[in-house]
Amino acid sequence: MSRYSEHEYASALGKLLPRGKAWLCEPGSVKGNVLLGLAKSFAASDTAALSLLRNAFPATAGSLLTDWEQALGLPDDCSIGEMTTIALRRAAVVTKLTSSGSLSVTSLINALARSGYTITVTEFRRARCGLSACGNALNGDDWPLVLQVNVPETTIQRAKCGQAHCGDPLRTWGNKTLECILRRLVAPDIILRINYIPTPS
Repeated sequence: MSRYSEHEYASALGKLLPRGKAWLCEPGSVKGNVLLGLAKSFAASDTAALSLLRNAFPATAGSLLTDWEQALGLPDDCSIGEMTTIALRRAAVVTKLTSSGSLSVTSLINALARSGYTITVTEFRRARCGLSACGNALNGDDWPLVLQVNVPETTIQRAKCGQAHCGDPLRTWGNKTLECILRRLVAPDIILRINYIPTPS
């Protein structure tokens, strides 16, 4: 929608006319209706410009969302099936664009948060003299390479006001996309362990 109404554009065009009684434009007059007709073109152009600006950013893309997806090779193996809403499709585009492949825990948490998943990460280390307490796990040689991702057993994504579109489901369930994103982002030499936490009833 244009930032200004057609009447505001018509008023601005009227101020550009020469001065004098012959150029007076009363609302409803022939001159006023001509200016209002011209104003519709300016309003439509303004609306198109704002739409293009929104579509330039994947987080707010609408009509160009399909173009963003095609440019990034979406839907891919990680987004087929659960990408049933416009908001989830936008999140998949943003995740694909911003995932740097960094091994840091923070970047992993942030990448999944952009896709609508809230996780925590548990890291392990071998038992060490002076650091480990009695009763702590000894952890073998492989445990420092284990990355445990803690996630709710079922992730429910609800439609949000201002983001949901006509035809979008009110809720979606599932963690298949999460598992796929994790396998894509986590380095091959890291042992990925997904810990599903039961949802309180």
